[in-house]
Amino acid sequence: MLQAIQFLLHRVSGNLNASLADIALNINSTNCSQPRPIHAAVTLFTFWVWTTRSPPGRSQRGVSARAATSKITSGVPSNRAVSRKGQFLLCWSDRTGSPQAFRLNLKSGEWTQVTEAESLDGSSLTLMPDEHSFCFFDGPSFKRVDFSKLREREIYRVPEGWQRCPGASVSDDGLYAVFAECQRDVSRLRLVTMVRGAAATLAESPWEMHDPMANPRRTQVLYRQANEALWLVNFDGQQNRRLKIAAGGLGPARPR
Repeated sequence: MLQAIQFLLHRVSGNLNASLADIALNINSTNCSQPRPIHAAVTLFTFWVWTTRSPPGRSQRGVSARAATSKITSGVPSNRAVSRKGQFLLCWSDRTGSPQAFRLNLKSGEWTQVTEAESLDGSSLTLMPDEHSFCFFDGPSFKRVDFSKLREREIYRVPEGWQRCPGASVSDDGLYAVFAECQRDVSRLRLVTMVRGAAATLAESPWEMHDPMANPRRTQVLYRQANEALWLVNFDGQQNRRLKIAAGGLGPARPR
C-alpha cells in the first residue's frame, strides 16, 4: 500500500515532500467504495492532495510554479470522484488562479482542466455513472459537462431569492440530482431530472437541510438536519420522517 501511495504522490506532485504522517491524518475523511489499490491511495490522498507544482517537463495550460490547493471532490460520500478501473479521478484545484475542475490521469499523472467556472463549488463535483461526463454547481447554476468536447450545459439554476444549502449529489443511475435551497427561515429539498432539468420540492422545513443523498436501491432521499438528525423522504414527497438513531454525535451517513 505504501508503494501505491508513494507512486500516486510522485505522479501528482513530482516530489515526495509531503509527509505520509500528515496525509494519514485524513484517512477517515472519505467514504467511497473503490477497488482496493486505488482506494487505499485515494483514501489517504483525499481532501488535501499535496500538489505544489507541476511534474518536471510537463506542459500544462495556465499552470504556474506557485503553491496551489487541490482537493478531491468529497463533499457528499455518495459523490463519485474515481473511475471504476482507477484510470482517472475528478478533482478541483486553484493552480490556475481560480478554483477549476481537473481530470487527473492516475497512470501518467497528467492534469487536464475541464471547466472554466466563475464560482466553482468543488464539493459538488460528481462523476456521472457513464464516466463520460460530470456535473457541478457554478454559483447558482447546476451544469453538466462531457469530457469529449468539454461543452457545458446548464441543467438547473437556483431561483433568485434562494440560496443553495451545503451538499449536492446525483443518484446512482444518473437520472436525478438532489440538493436543498434556503430562503430566510425556510429550506426545501429539491429533486431535479438530469435530462430536462425539471425540479420538484420533496420537503420543506424551518431549519437548514444539508447533504441530501439518493438511496441507490429505493426512490428515497436521505438528508441531514445539521448534526442533529437524519431524515428520509420518498421521491413523491410522501413519508417524510426523522430516523431513529442512537444518541450521540452524528457522523457521516449513506443510505443502503
